[in-house]
Amino acid sequence: MDDVKKYGAAGTLSYVITELLFWAIAFPTECIVYLNTAGHWPDFSKPEEL
Repeated sequence: MDDVKKYGAAGTLSYVITELLFWAIAFPTECIVYLNTAGHWPDFSKPEEL
């Protein structure tokens, strides 16, 4: 986080974009892997599937 602070607004923007890209790729991938292993889409309303 020191590098983010060191580069100011550019560092913050870079960090935000990196995080958004990570979650935009990771969450759908996780759901597809879950579908392939469990045989159904995750149901986030059921605590046992979280």
